Amino acid sequence: MKIMTVLGSPRRFGNTAKVLGWFEDELQKLGHAVEQVYVGDGRIMPCKGCGACKRVLKAPGCAGEDTANDIFAQMLLCDIVVLASPLYCWGITSQLKALIDRSYCMLKDDPKDNSLLAGLRLALVLTGGGPIEENLDLAVPPYRAFAEYFQCRDAGTLLVPSCSEPAKMGPEIEKQARQFARKVVTNHSRAPL
Repeated sequence: MKIMTVLGSPRRFGNTAKVLGWFEDELQKLGHAVEQVYVGDGRIMPCKGCGACKRVLKAPGCAGEDTANDIFAQMLLCDIVVLASPLYCWGITSQLKALIDRSYCMLKDDPKDNSLLAGLRLALVLTGGGPIEENLDLAVPPYRAFAEYFQCRDAGTLLVPSCSEPAKMGPEIEKQARQFARKVVTNHSRAPL
């Protein structure tokens, strides 16, 4: 399988990158092609709401002048896309949110093919400094709403609480990341949300 991971952390080598690294390593050991896209540097600009993308039916067609169209084109060639972010104010980072907002260009007015992402398997990896309940779990409903609206198939979520720094992440978190990688590629039965 071809799998894209999208790292949305502003810390290129932080907690989320560490967990995602274990996840990606496990996928590669299983023989899958993995490509990571880094959007945490803030180079993806917000959606302007111009509507230019609606005039292009079979491609992203966003009028923005950054790498978002390239990322979306790569997504269309993948079997699975994994979004990865640290928790910021009970949600994903603004850097990753900008890419998600820009994915508006993947929705078309064509009634037959409304979403170019329809059927894509989508997963979420989320790290946070606090607990899961009343903290990390609050970011899951917006992810699921995005997946449902874009007609994606939910491949699962991995929530990693109590992260302080990458060097303090132990073997239990590594085990969770590797198990989640195996789950994401073996769970073919999930229907669209």
